[in-house]
Amino acid sequence: MITETQLNDKALINELLGEYVAAIKAGDMDRWMAVWSPEGKQMPPGALARVGLEEIRQGNSPMFELFDTEMTIYPDEMRVLGDHAYGHGNYDYTMTPKEGGRTISGSGKFLSIFKKQADGSWQFACVCFNDNEPSGAV
Repeated sequence: MITETQLNDKALINELLGEYVAAIKAGDMDRWMAVWSPEGKQMPPGALARVGLEEIRQGNSPMFELFDTEMTIYPDEMRVLGDHAYGHGNYDYTMTPKEGGRTISGSGKFLSIFKKQADGSWQFACVCFNDNEPSGAV
C-alpha cells in the first residue's frame, strides 16, 4: 500500500523532473545543476561516468553553451524507498545550434536514482540515459 508520504515524495520528484527540463529549456546551467546532489553521478552513453558536481558541469557545459534545447520527459515508473527513489522512462529532445547549423533531434530512455535531502526536497543522485538511435550530438 502506498502511504501519503510516498505520494507526496512522488509529487516532489515529478516537480524535480519538471525543474530539470525547465532549466534545460531556459539554458540555465546553474539552475540545472541545483537539481543534482553534491555526490551525484551521471552515466551518459559513450563516455565515462561523471562523478560530482564539477564533472557533471564540465560534461554538460557544451550543451548549454552551444545549443538551445527543448526536452520532454515521460516517466513510466517511480518508486519511493525511504530516503531514496528510482524512476525510469523516456525522453525526446531537439537541440538547435545557437550559431546556426543542423538541428539535432532524438529520443531515448533513462533510469534515475533520487536522494531525499535533509529539508525534505529531492535531488538526482544518479542518472543513466541513452538515445534510441545515435544522435551525433556534442
